[in-house]
Amino acid sequence: MLTTRSARLMRRAEYGTAVGRPADLVIFDCRDAKAAVAELAQPLCGLKRGRLSFTRQAGRLHPAMADQAPWPELGAFEAE
Repeated sequence: MLTTRSARLMRRAEYGTAVGRPADLVIFDCRDAKAAVAELAQPLCGLKRGRLSFTRQAGRLHPAMADQAPWPELGAFEAE
């Protein structure tokens, strides 16, 4: 969706998915295209001309623990 519209705006007729064309692709951590824009989803990886150019780990949720401070690694910075 986004690639096709952007290419049309730039008047790039050779753009799109077909054999022999450059494979530029970004994969986002979201459920659909609307969420990618609305939620400012972080990219998981990207390819430029068919080659992997970057990767990043997907976000993780950590379980809450009743006996632990929400930010234990920041405990050293608390005022005494």
